Amino acid sequence: MKAFRSNCHRKGINWTALYELRDDAAVHVAIASNEADRARQDWERWLPHVQDLSVEVYAGLGPLPTYHHWN
Repeated sequence: MKAFRSNCHRKGINWTALYELRDDAAVHVAIASNEADRARQDWERWLPHVQDLSVEVYAGLGPLPTYHHWN
């Protein structure tokens, strides 16, 4: 797993975090982990100060087939 956090320059967003996981099974393991449970408990402290929270899941495209262009 890789994790990235950075300042976000979209209107009204302070920061963004990105987690790169191996596959769908790894997503389910991560969500059900003790670490995620502790994070959810920690969220309760600062959640009253949050106006919007977005969780988005993206799937990788994987390698694209080779394209040969003949001129």
